Amino acid sequence: MIVWSGQTYGPNGPQDQVQWPNDGGIYDPANDSWSPTNRSNAPIGRKLHSAVWTGTRMIIWGGYTNNLVTSGGSYEP
Repeated sequence: MIVWSGQTYGPNGPQDQVQWPNDGGIYDPANDSWSPTNRSNAPIGRKLHSAVWTGTRMIIWGGYTNNLVTSGGSYEP
């Protein structure tokens, strides 16, 4: 399983500055462990993006930060 980006808040919740991280993690069920994704050439962080697994790559497109995002990227673990 690959998890990437999303939306985070500061310690005071939604009233703090919102951030959209451009990182993620890969879960290995055989070892019950997580490892970080490589952030090299990662697209900007975003929320509500579309993601699809091709069998070899995870493709990310669209989503929102403060505005609509019309870009994407791909990740090959």
